[in-house]
Parts: sequence; structure tokens; C-alpha cells
Amino acid sequence: MNHFTMILYVFCCIACSATILIAGLLYRKFGHKAFKYLSLLMVGAMLLMLVEAVSTYSSIVTADMETFKLRVYLTLNPVGEMIQFLMFPALAFAAVGKKFPVKLSIMSKIYALAIVTTLPIAVITGNSAIQLAREFFGQTVFHMYAYIVILTNYRSITNKALKKALKSYLILALVVLPPAIIYQSGILNSLIHKNYLEIPFPYIIYCLLFNILCIANTFRYLFTPTDQEERDISEQFILQNHITSREKEIIELMLKGYNNQQIGKTLFISAKTVKNHIYSIYRKTQVQNRMQLANCINHYHSFIKINNLG
Repeated sequence: MNHFTMILYVFCCIACSATILIAGLLYRKFGHKAFKYLSLLMVGAMLLMLVEAVSTYSSIVTADMETFKLRVYLTLNPVGEMIQFLMFPALAFAAVGKKFPVKLSIMSKIYALAIVTTLPIAVITGNSAIQLAREFFGQTVFHMYAYIVILTNYRSITNKALKKALKSYLILALVVLPPAIIYQSGILNSLIHKNYLEIPFPYIIYCLLFNILCIANTFRYLFTPTDQEERDISEQFILQNHITSREKEIIELMLKGYNNQQIGKTLFISAKTVKNHIYSIYRKTQVQNRMQLANCINHYHSFIKINNLG
């Protein structure tokens, strides 16, 4: 059983590494914060998986690794938890094109720090109930927090590809999280044989499925052209937002996935000038990132389509 578990942890680490790499490349190309937060989130997940892998490996080999295992646990585990706790809600808000409210952000950081600081208590006491409480009030709460943010903002999303991707995550949460909570509850109620309690199968399965979804969705985003790339920007959008001819050229390149440096090389202007133009575009259209800008343009296309049908 330990060997099988070790293989699962290795697969999880490989999947996390792939997601980190792809999300990092997408952030470099598009500059959208959601990809940065996803990459950081998977860094936290991989640190936690490494902790579990070391623990499993120490039970396989005959050498005494208790000291090494404890050091890894006390160093990597709190860092991994803190990264995940902070990145999950930040990623959810960025994915739906919303700004993370300052008050909620501060409250999340304080709450996350409070959960992480209970780690020494769990280690010293060795109480399984304390560890269970840490997992529930930490991982489970922040996961549910992120999915609630997505669910409450789901209807306002106009980008069909994004909506489809977020729907897959909501389905994953609906299918996997309830069994995971029931599994953890069974630890206290002695519903599951003790030999299997130390192996967090629901968490491993969730991590694998989450990474598979991330890789699939990011690859789709990277290689599938969006509808906006194949359209001209409507004159109504240009006039109502007072977009200049240079700004229009920059928007067209942004919708094709060009980053600031690529836009500068194409238009023979500096990256700093491009950044200034983008800031002006965001200010005029009252958006905060490229995804919101694409949604805004998509809204104008939908409006014109409805008027033409009428």
C-alpha cells in the first residue's frame, strides 16, 4: 500500500510541476494575474505533496528518518499551507475578473496565519483530532471559499470558454469535496479501518483531478483562438470609450495574445509606452485586466448582434 501511495504522490508532484510551468508561460504571454496565482497555488500544493511523499518514503525504507521527516514537515508544510490558503481566494477572484476586496484579503491572511500557527500544537500533542480540525478549518474552508466566489459570480461571466472552464472546477468540487469531508469525519467516528486513515486518498485524487483540469484548460487557452481574435472591434466601443487609433491597434494585438514587448516590437514603440497606453485603455473602459477588457468588447458585440436581430 505504501509503495502505491508513493507512486500517487510522485504523479501528483509531476502534475503540479506541469501546471506551474504552463501557468507561468501563460502569465508571461498574457499578463493575467489568474495564471500567476494558479502557478503559485500549485507551488504550495507541491510542497505539501513533498511532505507527504517524504513521510511515505520513511515508512517504506528501514533507515531511521524521523528527524529528517520532522524537519521537512515543520519547514515545507507551513509554507505550502500558507501559499495555498492565500492563493485560492485570490485565484478565484482573478478568474471571475473581480478585484479581491481589501477587507476580505486582510481577514483571509489573518485567518490563514492563525491556522498555520497551530501546526506546532498538532506536532507536540500528536492528537489526530487537532490535525483533523486544522485540515477542515484550513484546506476545506479555503477551498469552499474559492468555489463560493466562483459560484456567486458565475452568471456575470460573458466569456463562454472561461465559463466552461470554471464549470468544470465547480463540478469537481461538488463530486470530490463531500466524500473528502465524510472521509475525514470517519476518522473521529472510527468508520474506517485505522490502517487506511494515514493515507489521504480523497486529497490525492482531488489534487490529480484538479491538475488535469488545469492542464487541459490552460492548454485550451494557449492554443485555441478566442472569438475576439476573429472579430474587429466595434465602432460603438471605440466611440463610447474615446479609444484612439493607436489604442485600437494595441487592443487588437492584446486580443491576439501579444504581451507588452511583442506589441512594442510590432508597433515600433517601447514597452513603457505600450504600458502607458494599456493603462489609458483600462482607465477609459473601467476594467483592470485583459480578461475584463475582452469581456467588455464581447458585451458590445452581443449588444450589436441583438440590435441587428431586432
